[in-house]
Amino acid sequence: TLTLLAKTYSKQNNYSLAQKNAVKAVELDRSNAAAQISYAKMLSQFEGVEKGISYLNYLINQFSYSIELRQAMAEIYEENQNYLESCNIWEQIKEADAKNKKAFLGLGTCYQGQALFDKSLRSYLQAVVADPSDPEGKIKAGLLYLQTEKYDEAIKQFKGAFEINPRYPRVQYLI
Repeated sequence: TLTLLAKTYSKQNNYSLAQKNAVKAVELDRSNAAAQISYAKMLSQFEGVEKGISYLNYLINQFSYSIELRQAMAEIYEENQNYLESCNIWEQIKEADAKNKKAFLGLGTCYQGQALFDKSLRSYLQAVVADPSDPEGKIKAGLLYLQTEKYDEAIKQFKGAFEINPRYPRVQYLI
């Protein structure tokens, strides 16, 4: 609950309440990865990217097995449009877990941010292979096709996403 409050206050740009709740969450359970990640993202947002990254590096040195911490680091870089660093981390995650759907989606976003559209598309479609029950890869591929003005291909991807999960809210909106 404290982690959720910290995230909410962070989104509202209320630094003092975000920090207070994030710190309490970490103090109550130092082993809680979600609390640690929330605190790192709060640091990144309000005190600078390097503070958040530094904190995550500290945690990774302590808990080297945690893919979640590495994902959070990649997301911070991605949110700050440092796509090269983010791609490097997503690649490491993919190497550690070749079926990690988030790694493929993250790589797709990084490549798209660098205007490497073919690589981006391949990554999004690999996310579908990694988790065929999740339409997000097809949705992102469809949005990429829209961005590159390949409308027929976009529609195919959106229809494919609809076939995977017709109740997925974004699918209904896009079709």
